[in-house]
Amino acid sequence: VDQLNQILNILGTPSEADLQKVGSERAQVYIRGLQKTKKIPFSKLFPKTTPKAPDVFYRFPAGTKFFSDSAALDLLEKLLTFDPSQRLTVEQALAHPYLEAYHDEQDEPSHESAFDFSFESAVGVDEIRDLITEEYKAYKSSMQQPPGGTPHRPTQPYRDAIDENIPDDSKLQPVAANVGNQIGKPPPADEALERELAGMAVV
Repeated sequence: VDQLNQILNILGTPSEADLQKVGSERAQVYIRGLQKTKKIPFSKLFPKTTPKAPDVFYRFPAGTKFFSDSAALDLLEKLLTFDPSQRLTVEQALAHPYLEAYHDEQDEPSHESAFDFSFESAVGVDEIRDLITEEYKAYKSSMQQPPGGTPHRPTQPYRDAIDENIPDDSKLQPVAANVGNQIGKPPPADEALERELAGMAVV
């Protein structure tokens, strides 16, 4: 329920059409009973990314593109939307200018169908323990050093360049404080609603 409150505190009260897409009737009743709020513009939550503020550009090794803070704000706007049908798809998000430095359409295959999580309830604790053990053994075996070679390690392209552009915590704290002030204090949690939403996606 707290997660739902946090979503509503930023995105505002959904329209009735959007509310009808919430799978839980109890959640719909709960949302209708809350005080109506307006969406907090992301430019207000993150004022340094407004058009009036100078863009900060991050450059990567030769041959790659660059992106700006305003592009990050645009991506947030298009991803954090209450109605799931209005959000960017995974493919659209990956093609967004903000992710251009990492985007490789030839190396981003789409799965043909939604992933099936039913296996999580089809096995018991002992079976899960055995599967974890088998996975660990397989991973350990794959990391063994071959004769005259070196252990395989996954590569992380541009890692050093990316790390150089990540601000330290002291720069992030004012942003976090500003977001907290904008959101305010959420209403008390509804325990019955909490139990109902425990195993389902609300939005």
